[in-house]
Amino acid sequence: METSLLIPPELEVLATSVTEAKVIFQLQFIVTTAYCPLCDSLSTRIHSRYERKLQDLPISGKVVELRLCTRKFFCQKDNCPRKIFAQQQPSCLKRYGRRLLRVCEQMICIGCEMGAKPGARICRLVGIPISASTVLRSIRGGAVTEATTPTVLGVDDFAFRKRESYGAILVDLEKRKPIDLLPDREGKTLEAWLLAHPGVSIVSRDRSSVYALAITRACPEAVQVADRWHLLKNLGENTTKFLDRQRSLIRETAQEVFEQPKSEAAAEVPEKTTSVRVEKRYALFEKVKQLQSNGHSARAIGRHLGVSRNTVRRCFKQEAFVPKINPRKSNLLDYESYLRQRWQEGQQCAKALLQEIKERGYNGSYTILAGFLSNYPKTGEALSLPSAQKVENYSTRSLSIAFCKTEQEWDDKQKPFLTKLLEKSSLLKQLWELNLEFKSIMAQKKGDNLKAWCEKAAQHASFKSFVQGIRQDFDAVYQAMTSCWSNGQTEGQVNRLKNIKRQMYGRASFELLRRRVLANSA
Repeated sequence: METSLLIPPELEVLATSVTEAKVIFQLQFIVTTAYCPLCDSLSTRIHSRYERKLQDLPISGKVVELRLCTRKFFCQKDNCPRKIFAQQQPSCLKRYGRRLLRVCEQMICIGCEMGAKPGARICRLVGIPISASTVLRSIRGGAVTEATTPTVLGVDDFAFRKRESYGAILVDLEKRKPIDLLPDREGKTLEAWLLAHPGVSIVSRDRSSVYALAITRACPEAVQVADRWHLLKNLGENTTKFLDRQRSLIRETAQEVFEQPKSEAAAEVPEKTTSVRVEKRYALFEKVKQLQSNGHSARAIGRHLGVSRNTVRRCFKQEAFVPKINPRKSNLLDYESYLRQRWQEGQQCAKALLQEIKERGYNGSYTILAGFLSNYPKTGEALSLPSAQKVENYSTRSLSIAFCKTEQEWDDKQKPFLTKLLEKSSLLKQLWELNLEFKSIMAQKKGDNLKAWCEKAAQHASFKSFVQGIRQDFDAVYQAMTSCWSNGQTEGQVNRLKNIKRQMYGRASFELLRRRVLANSA
């Protein structure tokens, strides 16, 4: 068998044996002399020989075992404390090692990619039988990747445990790979790292003032770039916060747009009979508003009326009372015509009606049906029934997304409602126009228009805090509007880090996580 390509050149093959599961090579060192590890003197006097069993990379799926005949030598210097030493070959084998270095390198690569237990299973499948503890020990004993100093640095935090402990990741945005992990997200830690690695000229970061201050202190000449994704996220949150105060207007507009036209017979009917439940809610709303005008707090009003503070806060935000639209999360309105017909026929038992519409595909509960039927009078007169309610509900979150899009990008179902809403409120129309202008400045890299936009937006009630935040970090936001660098690559590396952390079940040490993240970043 030709073995010159399989065996390291420092060793020579004495014999070979092959079985069904294993290939065994009998080897010895070619060189018959050795240097003392202490005094570095050459020795030619052999003391004895012993056999070392070593593991090599598999061949055709077969386990390879090397049986190396190793010589022991006398140290020929009289004053050397080491009298006997064993022959070594650092280029292919570690002292006291049981595997060749190339096996260890392969094992570390698999372990860093898959983890200890999955890595051990894969190694056994390819012909390197080892345990998970051995894989873990190899990863921890491997060489530590030295952090290089990048020209363009990306900084972002990640959670070891959400809302409890956090770390920070540093990414070379030019080479698109992580270069280091920090054990926390404190400004002093980042500042110390930057001081130890001078030469950073551009830093991309999120809107954190802690990072901004640390970068300014450590490298004041570096250009800071705010992350564009976080700017758009802050813009959406600002829009949602303002829309939360316009819920009554949103419901009123939805009723006007989606309420079906009444028939001629229904047009002659007097106003809809108000249910007892709605009357109670209206009375509570009036009491809360009266106490609010007298200067009482939400907590005091809640204690006095026996309701929760969240209920009181909802009344605080509403300018006028808007009754709830039922049902919300069911397909009950699809069976409204059937319910009206059965109610006029005299069937006014909610449980019986529930059974009938369940057979026809109703997916809701008895509570939703009972709340809906509470608006129906107890007499069977057709003209006294309330009009059909076909109102579409929109959350402020979904509306905030629409308020950051152009009219051509609106969904066809939302377009009539959004058009009507903007017609009814000049504040909302101005909010929408300012959002589109901000996105246009960002997309077209027109950072010179940012200052004029801030002056215009500051006059709108909903943009005061948003504009204040931009002005506090104006230089970094301006760079975000003009620079080609962003924190997108850093966010991607954070996502990869989270996958590695979950493979380790979130229980491993910070140092092991750092080794795995940096080992596979090339």
